[in-house]
Amino acid sequence: MSKPKLTIFKNERAGQPIKRKDGSVVEYNGEAMLHCKLNGKIELPEGLAAGEYEVSIYQNTAKSGLVYYSGNIKPAFKKENKHSVDKGNAYQSQDEGSDSIPF
Repeated sequence: MSKPKLTIFKNERAGQPIKRKDGSVVEYNGEAMLHCKLNGKIELPEGLAAGEYEVSIYQNTAKSGLVYYSGNIKPAFKKENKHSVDKGNAYQSQDEGSDSIPF
């Protein structure tokens, strides 16, 4: 099974108006829509569970000199709530197997 990964490239048209095939500018709420600074692709294996994920992004340079970013996607780290663990283990007998009463 392949690992989830992403690749991001600097968009050569960044900041320029987006144009339709007929040459007209695409607008949203009366303003010209501009090309994004970065674009890319994401590859996810089938069956990836819905939820929160962390992304690590690294800058790389291809042999051609093109600078691009690639990275890894993994399930988000969830810090264990110590309070709930302690609460679940609230009572543990000090002398297991003994019939003595502790008071």
